[in-house]
Amino acid sequence: MTDLKNSQSILLVQWIEGYGNAQPRVVHLKDMVGNHEWDLELEFLLMLEDMQEGKTYDYCDPSGIVRFQKAIRG
Repeated sequence: MTDLKNSQSILLVQWIEGYGNAQPRVVHLKDMVGNHEWDLELEFLLMLEDMQEGKTYDYCDPSGIVRFQKAIRG
């Protein structure tokens, strides 16, 4: 299993719908692990880790839509 606490993945997070005027943020995946602000399940975080660079995933819940885009490392 991937050790997410050592992940080098970086994500652009955009609140697309339902979150008011939340501004996009650049977030290190390792900072999301066990963080109650994000409250994301381990399986979802693992999927983000395994996602190809440049790809996006829209997370939908009753509050709205959050888009995660994996950064391309140069």
